Amino acid sequence: MEKIVGRMNALNDVIAADSKSLGRVPDRPRYFCPPKGVTPDEEWYRRVIETEIVPLIEEYWFDSEAK
Repeated sequence: MEKIVGRMNALNDVIAADSKSLGRVPDRPRYFCPPKGVTPDEEWYRRVIETEIVPLIEEYWFDSEAK
């Protein structure tokens, strides 16, 4: 869990520093609450990032593919 919190805080710092004042990634625990019977391992974490967090980032920086 510390890994997730650290990475999300780092991401929020980058977003907050953006001159456009994009806000921050919503702190939604549901992103990181595995469904019943699913073990929260590295693969699960990667899927959450790819399916939940990356789309938010793409929306924030739709006009800046490099970010």
